[in-house]
Amino acid sequence: MDGELNKSKKVKLFKHLSLNEQKYVFENIHIYKDLAKSYTTAFGKTKDNQFLHAVFESNKQAAFAYILGSKYCDDDVLCLKWNAEGRKLLEKTEALKEEISQEEKYDKWDWLKNKYTSDERLVINRSSIFNGIKVNAWLVEDGVVNIIQEKVYQDPDGFPALSNSQNKHFVGFKRPRDFIQKKFKNPVINIGDNVSGFEVNQNSVGDCSVVASLALSGHLESKLNYTKRIITCNIYPQDKYRNPIYNPFGQYVVKLYVNGLWRAVRVDDFFPVDYDNNVLCCYSTKGKLWCSLLEKAYLKMCNGYNFAGSNTSRDLFIFTSWLPERKNFEKDFSNKDDLNNLWERLVRADKTRDVMVSISTGNLPNADDLGLVENHAYAVLEFMEFEDKKFVMVLNPWGRFYWKGEYSIDDTSSWTPELKEALHYDYLKGKDKGIFWIEWETMANVFEIIEMNWNPSMLKYSATKFGLWRFEDMVDGFEDLSKTPQFVLKYMPNEGDLTCSTYLWVVLSRLILDDNEDFSENEEGKEVDYISVHLLENKHKGGVLHKMKNILQKNVFTTELTYTFRIHIEEHLLKRTLSLIVAQDSRRKDLYYSLRIFSNVNFALDKAESYENQYEIPVEQEDGGGTPNDDSFYLNPHIFFKAKRSSPKRFNC
Repeated sequence: MDGELNKSKKVKLFKHLSLNEQKYVFENIHIYKDLAKSYTTAFGKTKDNQFLHAVFESNKQAAFAYILGSKYCDDDVLCLKWNAEGRKLLEKTEALKEEISQEEKYDKWDWLKNKYTSDERLVINRSSIFNGIKVNAWLVEDGVVNIIQEKVYQDPDGFPALSNSQNKHFVGFKRPRDFIQKKFKNPVINIGDNVSGFEVNQNSVGDCSVVASLALSGHLESKLNYTKRIITCNIYPQDKYRNPIYNPFGQYVVKLYVNGLWRAVRVDDFFPVDYDNNVLCCYSTKGKLWCSLLEKAYLKMCNGYNFAGSNTSRDLFIFTSWLPERKNFEKDFSNKDDLNNLWERLVRADKTRDVMVSISTGNLPNADDLGLVENHAYAVLEFMEFEDKKFVMVLNPWGRFYWKGEYSIDDTSSWTPELKEALHYDYLKGKDKGIFWIEWETMANVFEIIEMNWNPSMLKYSATKFGLWRFEDMVDGFEDLSKTPQFVLKYMPNEGDLTCSTYLWVVLSRLILDDNEDFSENEEGKEVDYISVHLLENKHKGGVLHKMKNILQKNVFTTELTYTFRIHIEEHLLKRTLSLIVAQDSRRKDLYYSLRIFSNVNFALDKAESYENQYEIPVEQEDGGGTPNDDSFYLNPHIFFKAKRSSPKRFNC
């Protein structure tokens, strides 16, 4: 490609691109032809129709790029070459379009139809609109975003609403080259290469949990030495190696896990700035665009930057699909042994890079003295043991204000030379970047909540179910479970599965449906629903249970959008039939939900069978035969049925 560019005497200007951006566009003109080859190979291996449609989209974009590029190049030979390549791809695209449009077997939504029932697909479709914006389930072709367009992209859904803090300093919306390129002097803007949690900063938006999530996932990528992308892989366009790339025309697609599925959220790269061109949202101190784009896509579904707040485990679940777990230090780890067990569990998972951890404060009357912020989320970046002490490295998303208690950088009595070296004390000294070390037990006493997100890849098997629980079918309490959503779980070990015992993970999510709901949790006066999910042993061969008997785990109700529990399944239970009972309290309306199950032993998950039948039998006056004592009793309508001895029986008339 460089040789081809050298042949060109000059490149005609795209009036809205800098010279470096023009060069970047032409250097990457082959990218979609390469992607088409990659998707063709994937389709051949998987026969997944999504890849065939991605081949079509890639070829279409490649044809457009070559034909448009030929108009802006003065080298006649190169111009003819690109034009011919574009026309060739255009013919190929038209032929493929005709083929896939006429064949039902090439339906790109086959994966959804094969995986979910028609009732489940109705729930999925109903839960695909956020603040009036349709956000469909992710298709491979959604990631094909052309970096050669005729004009700069502006989101047709408009600019996001601003927070009160942003409005105080807001001048306008500008593109990255106006506030990043001029400051960092980069020839082309870096989207997400070699990211780090240390570079992420919160600014003018009340989304500390979102920014902490971005810091954690970015930091994990650096701890993996960039051998695996955790979050930047969800930004498009990408090259054939799955690296996100800069789009000079400003169009991006972000992949987010929302309402039980990966979904495509489209955004532009206009961001709010102040008079000094400082960006008024989450930003990278290294001049990269990844965290600003991810924040914008997330908040687009939350009605803009005027965000009321969330929690980190929920946000990370949306960014990465890693399993959320939220605990209260005082309630869930009241004794030292529980706290030590939690430490061991986290350290083991941190070594294998299978967990991300955050902590948050509650109300703190002495917050200023402690150097902390009330009701604020912090990212836990590192775990360290030194002699008999346990420490965690913590990041304040604000990028300032640090812990002032024991083992703070201002503490002159606790640090030894050896500890300073082990915890890189000199790096932190004199720099207020909001990064500090704090002892584990002290942290548990000062902070209120610990949130963990676990790598779902730790668990070999999974299943997802979608459902609708109608308001009229809801019953308070546990007197009658017959109308509750119930799912039957049966373990079916494959060869190689450990069958001595296993852990079962259950994630119940309440789906967001309309403008009256969002992902925030702190909005005053907001009515809430309480959800939970319980695990019972089913001794009725998979039928619907009517009573809360044989309880294995009864959980508390929560107002969270997502509730997760984890339970150790002993060997004898692997041979039993289990039931998961979805529960709701203080009900106000229909409940749309998703249920995700994970385990390291193969299992089958099905909706519990209901053996309830209703019969409407017209009874005329002459059919009234009276009681069994009457001679005319035989005139009454009679119903014959046979019930198994072990099945629960109940009759209503």
